Amino acid sequence: MSPDLAGTLLIHPSLKLRSSTGYGFRLPTYTDLYYSDPTTFGDPNLKPESAWNFDGGLDWYPSTRTTASVTVFYSRQHDTIDYLRAAATDPWQASNLDRVRFTGIESSLSFHPTATQEVKLGLTTLAGVQNALHGLQSEYIFNYPVNNANFEWTDTLKRQLLVRTHISVTERYHTTPYPVWGLSLSRPAGRLLPYLQLTNLSNTGYQEIIGVPMPPRALAGGVELILTKKEAH
Repeated sequence: MSPDLAGTLLIHPSLKLRSSTGYGFRLPTYTDLYYSDPTTFGDPNLKPESAWNFDGGLDWYPSTRTTASVTVFYSRQHDTIDYLRAAATDPWQASNLDRVRFTGIESSLSFHPTATQEVKLGLTTLAGVQNALHGLQSEYIFNYPVNNANFEWTDTLKRQLLVRTHISVTERYHTTPYPVWGLSLSRPAGRLLPYLQLTNLSNTGYQEIIGVPMPPRALAGGVELILTKKEAH
């Protein structure tokens, strides 16, 4: 069973309280259980991981153009599936971790300066309990972002060109903060919809998973052709 309970309370026309709690689980994959190579070993005795998650927050609507929110959350995990090792020269071993706890605060601000523009700001801070590792290195769990700030700007120019840019600055546990910048251009309406996407324009070298470098600066483009239009009902 995976129960969930959520509720909201409108305490003022511009203020809303919300809260939720839920229980979830994840089964180990075939790789986690059985795959092995010179750098990684699975464990056929792995248990499913599970977690109780709690959050509470406040949404504020000071005007029709502005929305702000803040959320506090807590995750209590059991038998978390991760890969551990004692030193950098050792292979990764699939393992279950107990007593993994995360507490964080997420805040966001959305503002429409004009009818076609939207600006979004976000900041998330996360703290975790480290005593589950017992001095070992973790491949996944303890590579989490301690701080993550985001900025996004969107505008539709003359209803013909949708421009979106996104900049994030991430600080992972025990690492140096790094920026990632993306930009996209597209036509929002019509039968012929060209688009252009530019990712990691800052050409930042970073790893979301230890040992797996993310792609450098890249460009992708294409054209979407709408053959038929849906009928209105």
